[in-house]
Amino acid sequence: MLFRDSQLYHPDKNKAASAEEKFKNLGEAYHVLTDPERRALYNKYGRVKDLEPAEGFPDGSIYYKKGFGGTTMFKDFLGDMTFQEMIERQNDRGIGELQERQNKRVELLTKIMLERLASYDRSDGSEQARTELQQNFIAELEPLLPNGLDILNMIGAVYTSKAKMYLGFKRSRLPTFIQNMIEKKNILKDLWIMVQAAADAKSATERLYEAEMAQLSPETIEDFIAEAGDKGASSLWISTQFELKATIRAVCDAVLYDESADSATRRRRAEGLEMLGLLCERPDLDKFVVEMIAEKKESMM
Repeated sequence: MLFRDSQLYHPDKNKAASAEEKFKNLGEAYHVLTDPERRALYNKYGRVKDLEPAEGFPDGSIYYKKGFGGTTMFKDFLGDMTFQEMIERQNDRGIGELQERQNKRVELLTKIMLERLASYDRSDGSEQARTELQQNFIAELEPLLPNGLDILNMIGAVYTSKAKMYLGFKRSRLPTFIQNMIEKKNILKDLWIMVQAAADAKSATERLYEAEMAQLSPETIEDFIAEAGDKGASSLWISTQFELKATIRAVCDAVLYDESADSATRRRRAEGLEMLGLLCERPDLDKFVVEMIAEKKESMM
């Protein structure tokens, strides 16, 4: 379950108060819950150093890299993971170093996005230019599907939201200030979901502990173990998804509010970003990409 739910997850930082320590505890809890010896040690002595394996508790980035090849698949959309370092470096210097890495991460992803949009933002916005942008993007998405559908849907939602916010009244969109209110509402909603998921994971762990103290049947305890593991993995996904969205939003802002570009170029970038977002948001994206690639191949024959 942890591998399945975390193979798409790409954590780097989390600005919520005390979130780092809470999610470190979730990772440790999942590791302890799935090891009978460590679980028994925890029940007898509580949280002691002997609980930690010699190789340390597992880092979420390991599951991501195993699941999606790490450096070869979603890196151009999400960058590198530094979750374990974020947890370990609690002093001011460590946080500063991580912030610098995050800034470089956003800078690199911004450069990649600008290259992705270049063919369109330098065009006249014709149908041919739109088609070229979409075809190039479809070719980029093909290796990420079908396993990456959920993460691409999430990325697309952020692209579309940021593009619409920039364009405002243009082309019959909602005013910018309303789009901004919608975004803030969504951020608060995501934050609340993250906090609730952490609380659910903690409750599930406590129920497991109570079941073992009551010496319930092994089958019943296994059910509690499965529940605690599922809740922990779900909480990890929700927390890292919160960070992912923040990183994607930062990249979109850097692209759309680039002062070195003129207003016409920035508007074209917003239009291109919206096209990419709407494409990624498609629930049938995997099938659509296959169909589009097949049509292109047929047209070239």
